Amino acid sequence: MKSIIKTDFSRAFINWKFPLAILLMFLVWDLNSKRFGLREDVLFYFINVWGRSITYLMAILISTIPFLSAHIEEKENHFLRYAILRTGVWKYVCSKLIVCFISAFSVCVLGTVLFLIKQSFYIPFLAENSVTLDNFAPMSCFRGLMISHIKLAVMIQTILYGMLCGSMGVLTMAFSAYINNSFEIYVIPFLLYYCFYFLFAGFFKYCPMLSIEHIYEAIGCYTKNPVLFFSYAFFITICFGIVGGRVMYRKMKGEFQ
Repeated sequence: MKSIIKTDFSRAFINWKFPLAILLMFLVWDLNSKRFGLREDVLFYFINVWGRSITYLMAILISTIPFLSAHIEEKENHFLRYAILRTGVWKYVCSKLIVCFISAFSVCVLGTVLFLIKQSFYIPFLAENSVTLDNFAPMSCFRGLMISHIKLAVMIQTILYGMLCGSMGVLTMAFSAYINNSFEIYVIPFLLYYCFYFLFAGFFKYCPMLSIEHIYEAIGCYTKNPVLFFSYAFFITICFGIVGGRVMYRKMKGEFQ
C-alpha cells in the first residue's frame, strides 16, 4: 500500500502540471476579481469572487487536472491492468482516491492563498470600518471569528473550498473508471457542478443541510454553530470518499477480477 501511494504522490506532485494548476487557480481568482474593480479590502474579493462568479466551477475543474491527467495517461498507455494485478483492486482504488483528494485540495488552497497574498500587497486585508465585514459577518457561522481573527476565518473557509474541490475530484476519479474517452472524462466536473448546483437545487432548497453550497460555504449556512458546521462538512467529505470508493471499486473489480 505504501509503495503505490508513494508512486501516486510523485505522479501527482512531482510534475509540471501541479504548479501549472496552482497558477491557473490563482489566475481564475485574479481575473475574476477584475470585474469588481478596486475595492476596500481583500475580504471583499475573497467573498465575492467565489460567490458571484464562475470561480467555484473553474476551481473544481482545475484542481482535478494534475492527478486525473496522470490517471488518464495510465489508462491510455495500458498500465492499468498491470498496476491492479500488482497491488490489488482495493489498494489501487484507495491510493488513487486519497492522492486525488490531496492533490485537488492542495491546488485549490495554494492557488487561493497566492491570490490573497498578492492582493494584500495593494489593499489591506481588512479595512477599518469594513463594509464587507459589516454586511457578511452577521450571515456567517464564523461571525465571532471574523470580527476577532479575520485571517483565521478566511483560512478555514479556504480549507473548506479545498475540501469541496477534493470531494469533487474524488467523484470525478471514480466516475472516470466508466469512461474510456479522455476528453469525456474532463466533462465530469461540469456534470457534477450541474447536478449539485442546478439539477437538485429545488430539492435542496427544502433541505439545506444537503445543499453543497450550504455544506461548504459558511456565509448563509444552515447553522450558527461553527463546530457543527465544520464537523458536518468533514463528515460529508468522508461520505463522498466512501461513495467514490464504492463506485470505482465496483467497476474495477468487475473488469479486472
